[in-house]
This record gives sequence, structure tokens and C-alpha cells, in this order.
Amino acid sequence: RRTLADFPNGKPLKNRRNIVVTRQNIEIEGAEVAHTVEEAVSLAGEEPCVLLGGAGVFRDFFPHTDRVFVTKIYAQPESDVFFPNLDEDPDWHVADEGEELCEDGLRYRFVCYERNSRK
Repeated sequence: RRTLADFPNGKPLKNRRNIVVTRQNIEIEGAEVAHTVEEAVSLAGEEPCVLLGGAGVFRDFFPHTDRVFVTKIYAQPESDVFFPNLDEDPDWHVADEGEELCEDGLRYRFVCYERNSRK
């Protein structure tokens, strides 16, 4: 819900299904509302999903995630929250890695990780 507030006009993305996870008892025009991770996973079913959110959302949904698209930014910003380092996690491997790009002096690359087969 907080990420949705940062979208243009605070509205769900057009031309796609939006499931918003919140503890609040609210309705959001153009979106389905779930109050727990399990409820959101149930609503999504087997349909592939793209997850947007903050650190808490990523942490809570990580057990349900099989593919992660990461933008690696080669900078050292002051941060107090970090995404898990999947390069050091034996449960994940790099499935695809783009070339290093540079824009306005900022170096970055897109990396797709896939979870190794679940046992």
C-alpha cells in the first residue's frame, strides 16, 4: 500500500492486475486488497506476478519467490536496509545478466536470479 502511494497519482498500474497488501481495512479502486501474504498468494494463484514494495514486502514474500530481477547499482549510498546478496546464497543462481550500463555517471546492470530446484 505504501508503494502504491508513490505511483503516479497514487493509483494502481493500468492494464494489469494489481494486488495490494495492507493491514488496513480499505478498498482501492482498480486493485484487489489482501491482508496477508497468504491471501495475496491465494489471489494470485498460479499466475506469474511481479512484486513491488519495500524491504518488508520483499522479506515476507521471499519464500514464495522463484525468480528475482535485480538492478545492481555500483554505488555506495547511505542505506539502512539492504536486499539479500543472492550471489552468496546457495539457493539462487544467475539466470541472465545484462551488460554494464552507465547513465549520468551511474554504473548499473540488470541481473535475473532463479531459485535452484526446491527439495
